[in-house]
Amino acid sequence: MQRRGSINNKPGNVYFLELLDPSKNFDFPFYKIGVTEHEVPDRIDQLQTGNPFKILKHHSFNSSAMEMVEKYLHNLYSSSRVRREWFRFNPKELPKALKEAARFNGEINELVDAIKEFDTEPSNGKIIGPDDETSAIHNILKEYLGEKRQLEAKEEISRTLLQILTIDTLGIEGITDVHLRHFQPRFDERGLKQAHPKIYEKYVEIETQTHEPDTEIRESFSSRFNILKKPTIRSFPDLQQELNDTKAKLENLERSDLQEKLLDRTNESKALHGDFLDNRQKIGILDGQIEALGLKLRYHCKDNDGIDGICTYVRQLEIIEPDKNAKPEVIENKYFNEENFEESEPELYKKYALESPPSRVFQVIKYRENISFQ
Repeated sequence: MQRRGSINNKPGNVYFLELLDPSKNFDFPFYKIGVTEHEVPDRIDQLQTGNPFKILKHHSFNSSAMEMVEKYLHNLYSSSRVRREWFRFNPKELPKALKEAARFNGEINELVDAIKEFDTEPSNGKIIGPDDETSAIHNILKEYLGEKRQLEAKEEISRTLLQILTIDTLGIEGITDVHLRHFQPRFDERGLKQAHPKIYEKYVEIETQTHEPDTEIRESFSSRFNILKKPTIRSFPDLQQELNDTKAKLENLERSDLQEKLLDRTNESKALHGDFLDNRQKIGILDGQIEALGLKLRYHCKDNDGIDGICTYVRQLEIIEPDKNAKPEVIENKYFNEENFEESEPELYKKYALESPPSRVFQVIKYRENISFQ
C-alpha cells in the first residue's frame, strides 16, 4: 500500500505552451500554463485536437510537486488570465514569469524532497520546543493567514454585491453569469408506501450479499499538519460586520422570476469585479507563501509530533490484523424496485414522480474580458 502524506508532492512536468499563427500576420501573446505526468509532446498531441493553430512548447521543467507549482502560477498571474489555463504575456512579462516559475519550483522542490521521506513515516509522539527560527516562521505565517482571512472576506463582499446587482437576470456581461440547474424528478417512495401499502410491497425485492472476511494484513496511514493560533474572521470584527450586513442585504431582497436578459457593465460593476479579481490574486499569492512556510515547519518537526505552541504534525500508522475466526457475513437488503414499478404502473408512477424546481447558479467570471489578439 502506498502511503499518502500531508503534502501534494506529485512529480511531473510544468509547461508553458504557445500558439503558432500559420498566416504570420501577428504573434499570439497567449501561453498555457499546465502540468503533465507524461512527456510534454504527448500532452501537446492531446491538446492539438480541435485547435486550428499549432501548439508549441515554449518552456518546461520537471517538478517534485507539479500541482503545487501550477496552482501558485495560476494564482500569481490570474490578472493576466484569458481563459482557464491560458494567460496573456507581453515580451517583457514572459521572461519574468519563467524566472519566477523557476524560483518557486526550486524552493518547493528543495523543501518537498527534504520532507517527503518522513511525511509518510509514523511520528514519535514527542512535542519539541520552539526556537528562534520556528517562532519567526510562525509569526510570519500568522500575519499571512490574517491577511488571507481579510482578503477572503473582502472577496465575498464583492461577490455578494455583484450578486445583488445581477439579481433576477442572466448576469452582467463579462462579469457575472447565472444559469439554471435542472434536476431529475424525485420519486416519492414514502408517499406511495403510505397511500398504497399493498402495491408498494409488490415491488419490494430482497438483495443478498455475501462479504468474505479479510485474510490479509492491512495498514491505515494518516498524516495531518496543523498550524496553531491561526487568526479567524472574528479577529477582524469590523470586516466581519460588513460581511454579515452585505449578506443580510442580499437575503432581504425581493426575488422575482428570472429575466432572460444580460445586463450591461457599469462603472460600479466593473469596479467590484476588479476588486474581486484582485483579491483572488492576492489570496493565491499568499497561499503559495503559506504553503512554503508550512513545508519549512514540517521540516523542523522532522519525526516529532509537532512544535509546542506552533504546529502539530501527527503521522500515525495502524496495522489491521485479520480475524482468523471470522466467517462470511450474509447481508439481506430490502429495496423498492422503482424501474419495475414505473413499467407496470406508469400512471401511478407519474403521480409520485415529484418535479423539483430548477435552482439558480450564480458565479462571478474569474477573468477579465480580453478580446484583443494584439
